[in-house]
Amino acid sequence: MRKFSEETVGVILVLISILFYGLEPIVSKYTVNTVNPLFTATISILFASIIPLFILVNKGMVKELIKRENIVYLFFISFFGSVIALILFLVGVGMTSGISASLLLQIEPIYSALLGFFVLREAIGKRQFLAMFLIIIGVGVIFYNGSLQINYGDILVLATPLFYQISHLIVKKVMKNIEEDVIVAGRFLYAVPIFLILSTLAGANQFEVLLKPLYFSLLLFLGVSWALGYILWIKAIKRINLSKATVIVAPYPILSVILAWIVLSEIPSVYQITGLFLVIIGIYATGKTKSEKRK
Repeated sequence: MRKFSEETVGVILVLISILFYGLEPIVSKYTVNTVNPLFTATISILFASIIPLFILVNKGMVKELIKRENIVYLFFISFFGSVIALILFLVGVGMTSGISASLLLQIEPIYSALLGFFVLREAIGKRQFLAMFLIIIGVGVIFYNGSLQINYGDILVLATPLFYQISHLIVKKVMKNIEEDVIVAGRFLYAVPIFLILSTLAGANQFEVLLKPLYFSLLLFLGVSWALGYILWIKAIKRINLSKATVIVAPYPILSVILAWIVLSEIPSVYQITGLFLVIIGIYATGKTKSEKRK
């Protein structure tokens, strides 16, 4: 039996993750058209927590989740990366189109670069600055989409990746001290009680939809997709450079656009296609730059 190199395995993992990333915005849009966004987040995050929890149980590492020195870090990884990010995204996607939601998430490299500059003291070179400029122009064209009228759903979606990146910063800080499987499990498990409380207080619980096979399947898919997508990404960037992984995953919105056309009957506008083209070029250029510390 042929044995793949670590590099090849890393590339395969990223390619698989593209499927999840491409599907998530479209499935989310379809789901929140009927199911309350808070309840969608509550049940999906519960499903998402099962896979990493099973991994910890299998490894006998469940106690790591409640170690005193881990609790604060895991809470904030979950609070920013799951709670705030998912509320913004699911509420936002309910107010905009599936295509716009998928494309606007591509602002993430900008947040990554800015947080790297201000927090990690990473330099932004001329090439990276040009790449960022292309991404901003592309996202701006998508946001405009032929009208100056502000869509607040678009704004919420645009804000979502900022909190993913804040969560990633904390992960980067603690990865040497906390096992990656514990981090993944903590990100989802710590969010479950928070979402359940918020959903209950907001009167958003719709447990009856769980009796409907379609919506149960959609919520299950979102949870499994979030968990596996995150796990695959973490495993991939341990095997290949982050820059290479970023370049490989960059075209995933193309899958989202195709699925939005098939599932949601959404047809991309000229502005969205143009913006996507600029964003992909910008992300590709960003992935080819090397990280350097500021002097």
